[in-house]
Amino acid sequence: MTAILEIAQLHGMGYGTPLDQELAYQYFNEAAQLGSTVGMREAARLLVAGLGVPRDAAVGIAWLERAASLGETGAMRDLSILYGEGYEVPQDSERSLYWLRQAKEGGHHQASYEYLAMTIADRTNPTEEEIEILKYAVEGKVKEATEWLIELGIEVHETTDEEAGEGTNGH
Repeated sequence: MTAILEIAQLHGMGYGTPLDQELAYQYFNEAAQLGSTVGMREAARLLVAGLGVPRDAAVGIAWLERAASLGETGAMRDLSILYGEGYEVPQDSERSLYWLRQAKEGGHHQASYEYLAMTIADRTNPTEEEIEILKYAVEGKVKEATEWLIELGIEVHETTDEEAGEGTNGH
């Protein structure tokens, strides 16, 4: 499965091979059919945007919902964005916040920052818990969280790529 996803990413990004999003989609879709939540999310992104394949937002959103239901935090965040913007789905701020919260609770660094930014009562005087959320987001290299902590006068230790780790839940 990992090899299929790596080949898909190489074609989708044009690393060491010509950029070919149609081929990337074929590999991501194959991985999705085999149960990969990353494959589901990436195939969905290409379908919703119509990159390399005919645009099919309904199928793409179904893949995102399936991946999210299986715990894929990137898919949860994507659903939050789609519902927040009303892109190919009815705009629904409650559903948007729900999916963002799910991604945050699943450990998605960017979603953690975005959720806090949307729900914090006083940006200039965050609680200890809110500061910990910002520090967690910094671990995932979320630039905006780093800037926010610096504005508050809090020392920031930025992690290396090795410390931040790789995976589907930390981007």
